[in-house]
Amino acid sequence: MRTRILALVVVVGAVACSKSGGGATGGRDAIIASWKKAGLTVSAMTPDKSGAIGTDCVTGTVNGVDVVLCTFAKPEDATAAKDKAYAWIGNNAPTGSAMVSARTLLAVADRKSADPSGRTINTITKTFAGK
Repeated sequence: MRTRILALVVVVGAVACSKSGGGATGGRDAIIASWKKAGLTVSAMTPDKSGAIGTDCVTGTVNGVDVVLCTFAKPEDATAAKDKAYAWIGNNAPTGSAMVSARTLLAVADRKSADPSGRTINTITKTFAGK
């Protein structure tokens, strides 16, 4: 009986991690899928080799808005990287945002003024927060 309970706990834990951004790519894939489901156009997400925010990051655009998604070993590492995310956004973007969910950090910057109403950034961040 204990073996079955332990197996159930392991399975439930694995499912919870994959939904909360626990997996290095599973979390990002779910976020990207949720943006597409929300009707946003997502470019190819390519590895961000700049290291500006972290070492496990992908970058691309969502409806013309620049985004970076980074995965960290621990949630506190993701939170600690928010200052780097704000530096990545910089002063050149009219609008931008950085937020953390579990081990995943999202940085959004509208450098090309592709989102003058703010609706795209609102959808990007609300969808991210819901994952």
